[in-house]
Amino acid sequence: MVSEQEVVARIEEVRSRKGCLGIQVRRTPHQKSKHEEKQQYWEQIQLQHRLEQQEETQQAQELKKLEKKRETKKSKRQKAEELRQKEHEKFVKQQEKFERLEQVRLEKEMKAKQFIEDRRRRKEELERQYREEVERKAKEREMKKQQAAILREQELQKHREMILMLDLERERRRQHTLLVRALEVRKKHE
Repeated sequence: MVSEQEVVARIEEVRSRKGCLGIQVRRTPHQKSKHEEKQQYWEQIQLQHRLEQQEETQQAQELKKLEKKRETKKSKRQKAEELRQKEHEKFVKQQEKFERLEQVRLEKEMKAKQFIEDRRRRKEELERQYREEVERKAKEREMKKQQAAILREQELQKHREMILMLDLERERRRQHTLLVRALEVRKKHE
């Protein structure tokens, strides 16, 4: 705010300028010294006013700088927070991606293990069936061998019995012929 004295001093200054521009006002030496005092006073006020204005502008500039700094700090903080938020979101997405990949990997491993286990079971089953088949065939062969041996034995037994019967029959015939001869010899002797 400008005081009343400053307003008066300004008016005087404007008047004195007009006087300098062509309107000459005649003054007495006493008026001249008063005028010079007023002039000095006015110049001091103007100087003080300019200093105050400079100080105000300087303070305003400093305030603007501070405000700017605050704004930049705030914007930096916001940017840093946004960057942190983005990094966090990126990290979360990466974690989710890693978890999905890990889950897929585990599922693949489980499927591979299941496949290997199924293949092992099938192989064991086939081996068991093969062993059973080999054992069955071996038993069948053994049984056939035994049956063939029994049949051979039976055939041999029959053959022996036939030979024995033939031998017995021969012996019986020989005995019969001997008996018949003995009877014939006896008949002759009688």
